[in-house]
Amino acid sequence: MARPTGRRSSNPPKYKLHKRSGQATVYLNGKQHYLGRHNSSESQRKYKHLIATLWLAVQFNFISFN
Repeated sequence: MARPTGRRSSNPPKYKLHKRSGQATVYLNGKQHYLGRHNSSESQRKYKHLIATLWLAVQFNFISFN
């Protein structure tokens, strides 16, 4: 069952493995972001940066994607 539109989760999006490419990904604000090799320090840094800049900003209404 799909989530109702407009509902926001209080949990940040998950850091996931794209199996075919071996890349780390995160699905954020309707877009999939590739972060680099899964479990690398670079991909972890990029994930934390995206969460800090995009996801938290949307959660606290600093920016809107509508």
